[in-house]
Amino acid sequence: MRIPLLVILSLLVPVAALAGPDCRDLVITGHPSYPPVARSGDADVVFGIYRNDERMAYLDYVEPPFMVDPVSVVVRTGAAFPYARWSDLRGKKGVTNVGESYGDRFDAFLASELTVARAPGVDKVFAALLDGKADYAIIALYPGLNVARKLGIGGKVEFLPVPVVSADLFVAFSRKSRCLRALKDGFSGALEADVDGGKVKTLLEDADRAFAKR
Repeated sequence: MRIPLLVILSLLVPVAALAGPDCRDLVITGHPSYPPVARSGDADVVFGIYRNDERMAYLDYVEPPFMVDPVSVVVRTGAAFPYARWSDLRGKKGVTNVGESYGDRFDAFLASELTVARAPGVDKVFAALLDGKADYAIIALYPGLNVARKLGIGGKVEFLPVPVVSADLFVAFSRKSRCLRALKDGFSGALEADVDGGKVKTLLEDADRAFAKR
């Protein structure tokens, strides 16, 4: 799902009042720019990211996750193939976004068992698929649907029904951020209350409906 700025600010701004003098600015980033700046510490907060062991070395994840994000196999319309398990992707050419991680288990399977190229952005992933350079694409369901709508290619691609994985989406602070100690605990508590109370779900659904009408 595309995470709009309104949702981010509605969750973070109330907690930002707790910041002290060491946390004067808050730099927030998200897909697709998080791979370079989350590691370097140029961004304080990454919004909408999967958790894996490598990232935990430089990111401090906020509990709880705010939603579950299914990851789909996407094909050209009319070019679907039977897919029920990871092994069904063997022998085919895939493409996915640069910097994406789908959890340690599937990342390892992808690296050792599959042939998957990386493209710089979901739009470029779709382009490679539609140009016939790949038999399938691996794309998170909600961002993929939104980008397909934006590009006007919804009728040219199919999202296969069985997800590759269904991963939790998190907010994470850079371990180098000066705002980590000041904000993380308060934000975690506020996020838990908003997730349990349905506020996050409502904000995301409203934002997705508004985006779909564009």
